Amino acid sequence: MLCLSISNTYGQQKRKSSRRAKLEAAKRENLQKIQEINKIIEKTEQKKEVSVGKLNAIGERINKQTKQIDIISENQQLLENEAQELTRVTTELSGNLEKLKEEYAKMIYSSAKTSNKFNKLSFLFSSSNFNQLVRRYKYLQQYSQAREKQAVLIQKVRTELLAEQVNVL
Repeated sequence: MLCLSISNTYGQQKRKSSRRAKLEAAKRENLQKIQEINKIIEKTEQKKEVSVGKLNAIGERINKQTKQIDIISENQQLLENEAQELTRVTTELSGNLEKLKEEYAKMIYSSAKTSNKFNKLSFLFSSSNFNQLVRRYKYLQQYSQAREKQAVLIQKVRTELLAEQVNVL
């Protein structure tokens, strides 16, 4: 479930990045057009002629600046949506981390009861036959490996959570 939400979030981030790139390209294009219009205005001002061309250029500049404001507003909305999504993912990861910590604590508690070597040896040698001894030995090995995997998983989720928090900031 955790991998699905992370991969889903990655796909959404990729689409949002693509949309953001398009918005940035449109923003740059508008700024370039505004600069061109400003040059036209400067040329007409140099001739000291108040003409229809100057009025048209000013009207066009107003239109482009209005479009620029719309693009910036849309970009701001996109960023706000991304922040909300990152907050949701962070909350979800925090919940998963807490569950993993609880599971790990239970595992540690139960292993602490039987952790001393004498108890392990007693557990092994209290077997009724050799096959049972082998099965118990394998069980102890598997249990130790499961504890190690759980610790690694907790650390991985903690790292992802910190990375998400850094992204939000």
